[in-house]
Amino acid sequence: YSPPTQYVSLLENPFQNLQMFFMPALLNAMTQAGMQLRTVRTVTLDVMRTDYVRTAWAKGTPERRVMFRHAFRNGLIPVVTIIGNSVAGLIGGSVILENIFGIPGIGNQVISAIGNRDYPLVQGCVLVFALFTMVVNLLVDISTILSAAKVHVSSLNARSTADGFALISLAVDVSDSQQLQAVMR
Repeated sequence: YSPPTQYVSLLENPFQNLQMFFMPALLNAMTQAGMQLRTVRTVTLDVMRTDYVRTAWAKGTPERRVMFRHAFRNGLIPVVTIIGNSVAGLIGGSVILENIFGIPGIGNQVISAIGNRDYPLVQGCVLVFALFTMVVNLLVDISTILSAAKVHVSSLNARSTADGFALISLAVDVSDSQQLQAVMR
């Protein structure tokens, strides 16, 4: 396998563009795959040993319903959290992979800005990386709340700290997911 050496836009030649991004995407995904698979296995085994899953089996509930309705939904929470926490590592890996494979992107821009000592550009790129990580973590928190039937937002409190920053606390209670959906609207 030899990726194309010249960048080709997705609109110009979609096949060559996808061929160019295949190897970097595969390498970036493989860096996290082992940890993700291990987490999924451990969480699934833990959830399968819980009382409500054993009760569902004892009642004669079909295997597919037990797996998806009981085990999968509750086992998804730690897996999604781990995926959200690994975003920063994926961003760092993409910076390196963009330079190795010659892909024009923000990671390549950061490396060239460091070489040129363009510190405002470096700060701007790091800010974009940080904002992306924050948005992904926010989406992880929202998906955790929506995927768990027992978790919902009961109150959102904001107060100012001594240095002028707003401190936001989110109270989470055990309840029905329909109440959460009403709060989120």
